[in-house]
Amino acid sequence: MHKAQGLTPITRCERLIKLVLSLDIVSFYVLWAFFPMTIEDNFTQIWRRFLEMEIIRSQYCLKFAGSANAYLVLQVICWHHLLLVTEDQPDSSYEATIDSWFASQTGMTTSNKKLTYALISELTGLDKETVRRNVKMLEKGGFVSADRKHGVMFTPTPENNDRLINDLNVKEVGLVKHFSGTLARYGALGVMDQADKG
Repeated sequence: MHKAQGLTPITRCERLIKLVLSLDIVSFYVLWAFFPMTIEDNFTQIWRRFLEMEIIRSQYCLKFAGSANAYLVLQVICWHHLLLVTEDQPDSSYEATIDSWFASQTGMTTSNKKLTYALISELTGLDKETVRRNVKMLEKGGFVSADRKHGVMFTPTPENNDRLINDLNVKEVGLVKHFSGTLARYGALGVMDQADKG
């Protein structure tokens, strides 16, 4: 039976890369942040809970966006929008983030960091034409807008923004809290906190 103990950092990194190749960008960053030795020591229990969180979240997001491709595209657009609206936000609390999000629901920000079809294609793995079709569909659905000057922007109707924050995101936060409880149960959060302080 192969044991993970004694692996070099490079070997552990190679194993991690193989595990995340089929996951989306959000999943990748979750894994990268939460993969100390404690997780390897309790891999089965933690990984099962992680995949359950991913599956349940995907169900919620698919229902919200309407299709798998639309979900992938909208996820990147929302991620980009979150980066923009919190770029100069001194308070990282949930309340402050939600306030910033609602204050910028027109999609217009002072940043010149434009989101393009090419970048969405790179981040989702979808071809550019598939991205373009889904952006157009999301535009008709009242989620986004796009032009050459500003790129693809998150510009939801008030109703869609309310559904995103007060329904979908509430469910997502609940899933993350539940998964965080699993990490805490096996001591993984403590290892992560120590690494952050180092």
